Amino acid sequence: MKATRGFTALAALVLANALLTLSGMLKSPERVVGVGAASPHAPPRTQVNNYYDVTVSGAWNGNSPAVPGDTSDDSVAINATIAYASSQGGGIVYLPAGDYAIGDPSVPSGQILIPYDNIQLVGSGLSTRIILYNAIGTTGAPTPIPRAAVQVERSGAIPTNLANTIIRDLLVMTSEWYFGNTTNWRTPAHPGVVGLRLAGTQQALVENVFINGYDNGVLLVAGNSGILMNHVSGNVCRVGLHISSAENGTGANTHTPDPASWEWQTENRFDHCVFSGGVGGQYADVGVLLEGYAVGDQNFHDLHALWCSYGVQLVYSPRSGSNGYATNIVLEGFVSDWCSTLAMQAIGYSDVKVDMAFVGVRGFWFDQCSNCVVSNSEFHTPDAGQSAITLVDCNVMRMVGNGFNGFQSGINSAGLSFSTVTGCTFVGPSTPGNLVNLLASTSNNSQFNSLTGNSFQASGGGSIVEASTGADYNYVFANTYGNGVSQPQVYGAHSVRNPP
Repeated sequence: MKATRGFTALAALVLANALLTLSGMLKSPERVVGVGAASPHAPPRTQVNNYYDVTVSGAWNGNSPAVPGDTSDDSVAINATIAYASSQGGGIVYLPAGDYAIGDPSVPSGQILIPYDNIQLVGSGLSTRIILYNAIGTTGAPTPIPRAAVQVERSGAIPTNLANTIIRDLLVMTSEWYFGNTTNWRTPAHPGVVGLRLAGTQQALVENVFINGYDNGVLLVAGNSGILMNHVSGNVCRVGLHISSAENGTGANTHTPDPASWEWQTENRFDHCVFSGGVGGQYADVGVLLEGYAVGDQNFHDLHALWCSYGVQLVYSPRSGSNGYATNIVLEGFVSDWCSTLAMQAIGYSDVKVDMAFVGVRGFWFDQCSNCVVSNSEFHTPDAGQSAITLVDCNVMRMVGNGFNGFQSGINSAGLSFSTVTGCTFVGPSTPGNLVNLLASTSNNSQFNSLTGNSFQASGGGSIVEASTGADYNYVFANTYGNGVSQPQVYGAHSVRNPP
């Protein structure tokens, strides 16, 4: 990789996000008046009537409280408190500062389960740590390994969605990722082990939650809607955030939901989230993965995907007997850098909108997509020979107001039709390169595309090139050319070039 990576702008964005996240997580919670026993700890901010401290002995935990910092499994006490809160109509289950061990194979669940409505699982910020032991499987892993350290899912046959779940102010990690451990430091968990799993939930809030060292940091399966995640971070996870309309998204889940209602993932929002794979990207395959035939209406604002193989991956998988639903994905304020394969890959999606992105090293790849927009974004300091945006067999794509700096090709297309590139600035690398390629693919021509109002510059020389076969009815006009850029070469029949 080149030494220069646009550190100043990226560092400012990452630092701003980190400060916002930490300020939220480290904020001291205000006292609450509730029916639970008085706690020596500062309880959470939310004003509710039912409040239960898992470390205080009482009816809510069978007088067997959780003891943070010891070696015994705390999931029994925490789950008992959750069940008791549900019997009282819901409430806050509070975990004061400390280390809560889970994952003992001799314990019935070995994980924290929320199978009821109106439950709030609340910690005290970064100092509340839920630690799944033996998650990698090198030293006596639980058999079977829990599907998730924290699981939100109605038990049994899932008659209805869960509602009104809140999880906030927690650090969820594996013992192998535990601070100070030098044996398996910064190693993702055993395949199938998830930090936080939501299945069949609606109107849930996950806020100020850090998840470190899991196979999947956050997994959404079996139909979720109305989920808001705010200041959520997944670090050194194989997949930071995984949204799947297939129940076997991680290969470790068991029940089969009704495909007519349970597998749709819609209307979820993710604000100020960071998913990273560690230095070099060797610990993460994907920062954010959306897969299946029914994942749509997902909104991301201020999303950071760093040091991964793929920053964001959108994969539509057609299913027999279903038209599918893979549309309406918004990434606003997206930052991706140091990804080893692609900053974003979209396959089979429509209406993907990326605005105000800051992308380095690797670019975007759209395959069989339609009606997508990339606007007001900066692509900078790539590795040699990279394309900023690759479009394969796409149509009705719009690239508006973007800056491409140093990429071998700003836009490299094959089989593109009815698309627009306007108001963009292309600055090529020091070696000659074609700043825009409009080529025919093996199955589609490249036609009815418009390149207008753009600025092309390349100190090493370069041109706009269209293939001589299958590149028809394209319009290249009202652009400016300078600093070693050749005039556009248009070979297709019926194409228009201005200047000629």
